[in-house]
Amino acid sequence: MPMDRSEAISLVESVLDLSQADQTEAVLIGTNTALTRYANSVIHQNVATTNRELIIRLVYGRQLGVVRTNSTDRAAIEEAVGRAAKMAKAQRPNKDFVSLPRGGRPKEVPNFSSNTQDSTPEERAEAVKDIVSVVSALRGEKAFGSLEATVISFAVANSLGIRAYDEMTVGHLAVTAIRERDGEKGYGWSEDLNVDILKIDHRGTAQKAAEKAARSLGAKTMEPGEYEVILEGYAVADMVQSLSYITFGALAYQEGRSYVTGRLGQRVTGDSITLWDDGTRPEGLPLAFDAEGVPKEKVLLLEDGIAKGVVYDSYTAGREGRQSTGHALPLPDPTGPLALNAFLKTGNSSLDEMVAETKRGIYVTRFHYTNAIDAPKALITGMTRGGTFLIEDGEIAGPVKNLRFTQGLMEAFSEASLIGRKSKSYRFSSWLGVGATTVPDVKIDAFRFTGTTEF
Repeated sequence: MPMDRSEAISLVESVLDLSQADQTEAVLIGTNTALTRYANSVIHQNVATTNRELIIRLVYGRQLGVVRTNSTDRAAIEEAVGRAAKMAKAQRPNKDFVSLPRGGRPKEVPNFSSNTQDSTPEERAEAVKDIVSVVSALRGEKAFGSLEATVISFAVANSLGIRAYDEMTVGHLAVTAIRERDGEKGYGWSEDLNVDILKIDHRGTAQKAAEKAARSLGAKTMEPGEYEVILEGYAVADMVQSLSYITFGALAYQEGRSYVTGRLGQRVTGDSITLWDDGTRPEGLPLAFDAEGVPKEKVLLLEDGIAKGVVYDSYTAGREGRQSTGHALPLPDPTGPLALNAFLKTGNSSLDEMVAETKRGIYVTRFHYTNAIDAPKALITGMTRGGTFLIEDGEIAGPVKNLRFTQGLMEAFSEASLIGRKSKSYRFSSWLGVGATTVPDVKIDAFRFTGTTEF
């Protein structure tokens, strides 16, 4: 469960005291999540979970051992340190490992709300009651989703001087509205995210979902092909998060699996695209340091369509003689460092203006089940979901059945002709839900749909 600073730092320092390794690192993560789930407009689950996880990394020369445990009493820590030592000594030396990171002073960031920490089932039930009433009033017959209040605490210590502690909160609402008529269903989706759960616009979020559900009845089949698309921020965030996984991490870059391998300094998208990562800005879910206790740096990824950089942890930075940018994830970590707090630069358009500028295209609320097909080409596939509509002659003409897309992300962003003037933050699902992607809506002039669905 979450811990105060003195308790957490004392616990991770006890790992250092017990270790005989050349270098030692201890990471303590405590979570307390309260979740209210509802389906068919009825709350069916109120759950609260607590967890503590201790991650120990020992270094003997260039041999490393990592152990994770949920037991944090003295005997369990001693046993975990012993196992990590045995594991390290059984490994072949890692020729690319240089050192654990050294100290730095993280910024203080606005990432905690007592309203979220103190959220009660009764308060969340009242919010769900409002959601259900809004959905019902707007002809969305049933409401489904969840309302979450989470507190997460982090403590990191290593034998080279790092001591870092922070505590953050996450409030998250998801709403799916479903309207049924004559055996046919219409779906609408919306969500909201805030450090302070009381600042979540649950009525407005429910209204957006219900309106789309009502408008989604009578969906027609759309032939696959290349279309203009207007992507709401949910879909844009999905694209950016895919790029975070397959393109802008240093491990993928170094292993030749990234689109920007060999392309830094070259144009890779249209000049309207500027993308950066900044884990300290309050618009997302900020955290001042990473899983190694290194302060987060702002990293420019794309500037006016030019590939500018990738994010590093201490291991990938050591391979290039660089310093970590503060993007490590908890070990073991097969993906390498991630840009968890990406921001896409806004433009000058509104959604209405984007629709008005579209002769014939598709309006997409969000994507679902997105996966990489060819990571070095930044080629992904997935489906539309939660409200997909045909645009004709500058107006929403009616709903269409969901489509499968197969699209190169850099190609798509090269076709971005209009970008929204307002941005919104969307949750990044990795690392315990820490991180958010902040993006505007985007109009893309050529987007490739390769299949249809039956709904």
